[in-house]
Amino acid sequence: MARVKRGVSDVSTAQKVRLRSKPRVAGSHLLELYLLTKERDRLEQHKEVVDKKNRQVDEGIENVEEEMEKIAGNKPLYELTREPKKSRKKGGKDKRDRVKTNKITLDY
Repeated sequence: MARVKRGVSDVSTAQKVRLRSKPRVAGSHLLELYLLTKERDRLEQHKEVVDKKNRQVDEGIENVEEEMEKIAGNKPLYELTREPKKSRKKGGKDKRDRVKTNKITLDY
């Protein structure tokens, strides 16, 4: 059986378990209904936000795949790779490896 990775949001809290500091009394059904209604509303709102994020991610993936198809077309991957660099001259550095430096003369 595969283990599911759990995060901080999966930790049981007093609200999730519905623990109360006072024992339940005969008239507390309305309060329980109110609290459960508020929790349901919060979860529905959270679901809407998550669904919107999922749609944005799906659209982003589709856009990237379309761009990849435009660039690659039907060419195989080995045709899209860059050519290997040419070998350098023996014993010297290429001009592109040089870094410009400022020279300062110090007199002692």
